[in-house]
Amino acid sequence: RTGQIISRLMVNFSSSVEDEIGEKTLRAAQMARLDHQTGRRANLKTVLWRTPWKFFQTYVLRSGWRDGWAGFHACSLTALEIYLREMMLWGMQQTASEDSSPRQQLRRAA
Repeated sequence: RTGQIISRLMVNFSSSVEDEIGEKTLRAAQMARLDHQTGRRANLKTVLWRTPWKFFQTYVLRSGWRDGWAGFHACSLTALEIYLREMMLWGMQQTASEDSSPRQQLRRAA
């Protein structure tokens, strides 16, 4: 028995792994900026937890393993995007806290 796809299926092909990683990096930077603007904060727990959880979620719970190597590759890249986003958000937080330190405020006043 065959079913029908209920929603629109979107496929995005990249010409190379480098292009795919570049797209993931850009998307992670955009999401990190948005998270930073909305006040979301990254910490060690979220960095260490979200990346493996996203891989587990996509590979095991959403049956990425059924696609073999391609599924493993796609799930790994998805987890990489989460890791990059969390690390970029953490970097933005560090930059913001350094800019608001008393030492930086004195330098700006001078």
